[in-house]
Amino acid sequence: LQTNLPGIYAVGDINGKHQYRHKANYEAYIVARNLYETDKPSRAANYDHTPWAIFTHPQIAHVGLTEAQARESGHDILVARHPYSSTAKGYAMGYLPGDADDGFVKLIVDRNSKKLLGLHVIGPHASVLVQPYIHLMEQGLPYTVIDETMVIHPALSEGAAWATYYLK
Repeated sequence: LQTNLPGIYAVGDINGKHQYRHKANYEAYIVARNLYETDKPSRAANYDHTPWAIFTHPQIAHVGLTEAQARESGHDILVARHPYSSTAKGYAMGYLPGDADDGFVKLIVDRNSKKLLGLHVIGPHASVLVQPYIHLMEQGLPYTVIDETMVIHPALSEGAAWATYYLK
């Protein structure tokens, strides 16, 4: 985030990267850490897993590759789509199978490495549901970590976790 001028840094829209408020916050944190916590190794920004969300009704959130991008990149992929209505929380919120406004989670996974390549969520709390997957992707962990983890019940996060059962 350091520019070509000593002591001058570029964060936010001005540095030409993604134009998201959360990206600018992330960059500002890195600059402050690098300037004021000199006892720690300097850190660079990583944009490999930059998420976005649209706060409409329904919410839409995304991180990583789309299904088409994953195929075009040469990945042998598995894909799963799992509706909100399949969870107790989704049902309690009034979603029924086949409803036009039933939210869903879509996972795109590399068949060989078992790494999560992309995640899309459409429905209430999409921006919250995408976050744990950003952590998995950033750490390079396989999607199987999700299968091996307990999920609080009833919660919409079950839908995101249970989507792994439907990968094909």
